[in-house]
Amino acid sequence: MKKLKNVIMIIVILICISNMSFAHGGNITGWKDKDSKNITEYNGKYYGYHKEDGVAHYHQVKWEEENKKWVIVMPAVYYDEKFNKIENDYDEDTNKIEVQLVEVVDGDTAKFKMNGKQITVRFLG
Repeated sequence: MKKLKNVIMIIVILICISNMSFAHGGNITGWKDKDSKNITEYNGKYYGYHKEDGVAHYHQVKWEEENKKWVIVMPAVYYDEKFNKIENDYDEDTNKIEVQLVEVVDGDTAKFKMNGKQITVRFLG
């Protein structure tokens, strides 16, 4: 019964928070520095990277002047080092990616299967 309550809690959290939950955690390298050398401009768009399981991938980012940081535009969309979109199950109409719950670790951590890989998501708040 406790596991069912945890699963229901995770579903409610996923519904209530932004689609950041559907991607892995972690900030873009250099996210606090507007002039970071880790942010790359390509064809009029900006890209920042971070690593997942030791492998770097890119996200399109924008500078938020109010909060003084780079933020990911679409968390579920990854790009390779040449800024080619890495195909996944991302739905551009809903700005979400489908995931499968694998395990509830604790009250703020769960494991999901996304694009054939298992990822661990830590929820904020």
